[in-house]
Formats: sequence, structure tokens, C-alpha cells
Amino acid sequence: VVISLAVGFMSNRVNDLLRNQGQMIAGKQSYWLAYSGIEVAAINRFAGITAGTNTYTLVGGDISNVGTTSADKFNGVNRTNIITSTGTTGEGSKILKWTLGSSTEYALFFDGDDDIVNIDAI
Repeated sequence: VVISLAVGFMSNRVNDLLRNQGQMIAGKQSYWLAYSGIEVAAINRFAGITAGTNTYTLVGGDISNVGTTSADKFNGVNRTNIITSTGTTGEGSKILKWTLGSSTEYALFFDGDDDIVNIDAI
């Protein structure tokens, strides 16, 4: 009787452990899918992305990028200033949002020492 109770208890513990690990891995996978969506958008150089939804289907899940353009021009094209990337797996999803501020309000100042970049409001 004691051995059957111990085996039953241990099998429940193992099942709980595996379920929790599966949820953790699914959360990480959906995060990295969303992060990969931001990278895909960066490769397309933000200004070239059309507004709307771009969907990419992978073996491990889906990536959905939604780009919102502004009236600001970059190389003659409306600049995409907000990208929302969603990574989705069968167990969950994560959302990352990238926002590009107005170029008229900020500038990069190079101080000349140690290649430090300082971002200040003008």
C-alpha cells in the first residue's frame, strides 16, 4: 500500500512538473516569435513596410506584424512609426510594440569621447 501511494504521488508530481515546463517553454517560444517579428520588420527597413498586417507562418507558430504609418517622410515614403508584433503558438501569445518617435523632437549627439551616444530632447 505504501509503495502504491508513493508511486501515485510521484507520478502526480512528474505530471505537474511537465505541465508547468510546457507552459513556460510555450511562453518563451511565443516571446521569441514576437521578437523575430520585430527583426523581420527591421530587415525591411521600417519605411518600406506597408501599413496593415503582415503574417508569417513558421513550424513552431505564427508571427503577425501590424505596421502603422505616419505623415513623416523617409526617402519619399510615409514612414512606418509603430510596429506591433505578435508571436503565437498553440499554447499562448506574446505582443511586442516598437515605436519610432518624431525625428523633429530628438537628435543624436556624439560627444567625441569613447563613442558615447547621448539622446536628448532638442
